[in-house]
Amino acid sequence: MSKGEQVQTGDHLVEVLTDDEVLLEGGGFINGSLLSEGIIDELSRVLVPIADGASNSVTLFEITKKLICWR
Repeated sequence: MSKGEQVQTGDHLVEVLTDDEVLLEGGGFINGSLLSEGIIDELSRVLVPIADGASNSVTLFEITKKLICWR
């Protein structure tokens, strides 16, 4: 894959990258995108508190248009 290349989501993405697991180290937008596609089935997180004073910071999962239901 090259920078900016569009990739498919779902089972195909997991199949291309590994046998059965993908480690995602992303921000709110990539996390939210994969969550809304139903790709995330396990979540482990490390919280590192940082105060930057910005009220418009990106959250852990940025989801704007869809209601997310865990399967």
